[in-house]
Amino acid sequence: MADYVCPLCKRRIARDLVLFLKHTDQHIIDQIKISHPEWVETDGTCGPCAEYYRNQLTMGNGQLNIGPHERQKRVAFGVMALGAGVALTAFLFLTSAAPASRWVLALPFTGAALGFIQARKKTCAFLAIAGLQNMDKGQSAITEAEAVKALKGRGYLILVQAVATGVISAGLLTLLP
Repeated sequence: MADYVCPLCKRRIARDLVLFLKHTDQHIIDQIKISHPEWVETDGTCGPCAEYYRNQLTMGNGQLNIGPHERQKRVAFGVMALGAGVALTAFLFLTSAAPASRWVLALPFTGAALGFIQARKKTCAFLAIAGLQNMDKGQSAITEAEAVKALKGRGYLILVQAVATGVISAGLLTLLP
């Protein structure tokens, strides 16, 4: 098979589209660095690109308020609460408890949803509402007013989603014979 030839530097590149695109992308980056030096940060990365990736990592609006270890704790809590909910559901069905008694299942299912949603959104609802963060080094206050406002809104939304999930789950189980 024939090699690709770069139209700019005439370099021959193995017929692998990924390698060819990587090579030509580097030409584009080099040209941007020459024509817009103000875009390049001190470490050589493109400023707008670095900002874009920072926003992606912090979910764009505001910032995350829990680190990886804290997210793992929320997932573990969600798994335990879901397990408790499933076990309690089995108990209520096996003992032929009244359908109205199944509303108690809203508690473990709300807890499970809360754990999973917080981990997915990288936000502890209670810390967010209090304007705090725990990036695996203990709790600390968030100093940026815009971030606090965005996180408070996200915190309340997480609580509403978790409660709705728990109540809907329990409600559906009360409908079963």
